[in-house]
Amino acid sequence: MISKEKIRALRVQAQSLPAMLQIGKNGLTQPVKDEIMVLLKRHRLIKVKFLKSAPIKAKEVGEELAEEMKSTLIDARGNTLVLRWR
Repeated sequence: MISKEKIRALRVQAQSLPAMLQIGKNGLTQPVKDEIMVLLKRHRLIKVKFLKSAPIKAKEVGEELAEEMKSTLIDARGNTLVLRWR
């Protein structure tokens, strides 16, 4: 479990990050999930943006996606998720 101070620091760090992946109208397909895994392993902290055309919203799938990707959900605001590799 990550401490609240560490989560706060990671949120601050993520503010300056660009969205590394955009989820569009096709939603979370398997190739998208594979790309999220590659990005997590490479960068350890990533930002994923859900476009308005996406059939799902970031807050709805944040915890589930983090668990599936073996990562930690750092932040879910609006259409954006921040994930950290465990």
